[in-house]
Amino acid sequence: MGEGVNSPLIVDSDPEFLVALKMDPSFKKHQPVVVRSQTEAITALKGGGEFSGIFINPKLAAPHGIPLIQESILHQPIVPIFLLEGFTKTELTPEELKKLTVRGILKKPFGLSAIMQAILETQATFDAKTALQIAARNGDKVGQESHSSENDFVPILAKHFLAGTSSFFDIYVKIPPGRFLMILHAGDLFQKERIESYLSKGVTHLYLKKEAQESYLNYCQDLTARILGNNEVSTEIKVGQVSNLGNETAQFMRLSGLSESTVTRAQGFVTSVRDLSKHMDLDSNKNFSAFMNDLVSLEHATATTMIAGILGKFLGMSAEKSVQIVGMAGFFHDVGLQNMPEKFKLEDEKLLNDEEKKLYRSHPIVGAQIFMGVKGIDPAVIQAIEQHHERRTADGFPARLGAGAINRVAEIVGISELYVEAIKRHSTDKTYDPFKRMELGFNSFASPISDAFRRIFFPKK
Repeated sequence: MGEGVNSPLIVDSDPEFLVALKMDPSFKKHQPVVVRSQTEAITALKGGGEFSGIFINPKLAAPHGIPLIQESILHQPIVPIFLLEGFTKTELTPEELKKLTVRGILKKPFGLSAIMQAILETQATFDAKTALQIAARNGDKVGQESHSSENDFVPILAKHFLAGTSSFFDIYVKIPPGRFLMILHAGDLFQKERIESYLSKGVTHLYLKKEAQESYLNYCQDLTARILGNNEVSTEIKVGQVSNLGNETAQFMRLSGLSESTVTRAQGFVTSVRDLSKHMDLDSNKNFSAFMNDLVSLEHATATTMIAGILGKFLGMSAEKSVQIVGMAGFFHDVGLQNMPEKFKLEDEKLLNDEEKKLYRSHPIVGAQIFMGVKGIDPAVIQAIEQHHERRTADGFPARLGAGAINRVAEIVGISELYVEAIKRHSTDKTYDPFKRMELGFNSFASPISDAFRRIFFPKK
């Protein structure tokens, strides 16, 4: 394993400590990268690989190790940082350490196992033990095809897969026709380069066994919360992680069905969208591009929720109850399509005959009726689901409501869904202009909503 391939980086010149470290029985397994000066540490941090953790003797970078801490944050923003303490205690207060995003202090003497344990504790607050127990029941081997059927696997987006230092999950790639090859075993060190090699070959999804899906969703929720809480992490990474959480939540709902548990999962995703919107500066072309590039690959429910959440915030709907109503309506707006023919999910009435069109146009009512039997759902969410295809011009469905009769949240969800569909069509047909499509539809929505939408999402001139 080469430098920076999820090895810990140890920055220390203490000969006694380093000799003891090299004699540790697990040294060969974990292969920490050891540097003895500030200059060597900066070179390693800039090297392109990602470390699993960074452990700094503050004596090597006065004052208090701060220059090296700052370099670590600059070049490896989501990697946990620790200080190594010998006989001399650090002079930094707990508040100062927190501001510097230092996770903790390891007091000498200690072995490599303490370093690996410190890293592991930063990776997950979800039930890692259960995840590994699930994986232990799996008899598949890395590099070998699984004997399980295709129905035993669920896809996860490859480009957003983050496993930490060690994976808690067995990971597979799909090989034609419908076979699965294990590429990572739970408990093994995660080598980012191997995943990237599959991405370079055009692989878009990795796969988990179904029994691990809920545990993986727990992991995604935990990881998302930590990434959103780190001010040093780029908006692009935050967008990617929230997007991934939304996709996994939508897939969990699709496979598990609607229940109080599913609703709770969706509420967690909506909270993440709210937290993401606090960090997003959509006046920044870079941030906007990162967000829009992700939008094309997202689940319909995920993309609609993210657009609606940002629009709702811009319109002043920032109270927690309002955030949840907008988000839940966005996530579940098409739940009524779940048991309808697959082609209905394209929401293109030109593909439907008169009988099919009639059934398709009933899906808002079907969705609202489903949620009437679910505890904890605000009535405004149910009404928004039922009205998300209604338009102020009275040419929507199912009730052809007009101006003044439509739930504001329903209009936010409706315009968000329209935009998601336009962006996805543009991704396959570059002659299609999504902004012209939106301009044609703006008169169907209240002018404050159309104006806000234009200001947020239209190209800045």
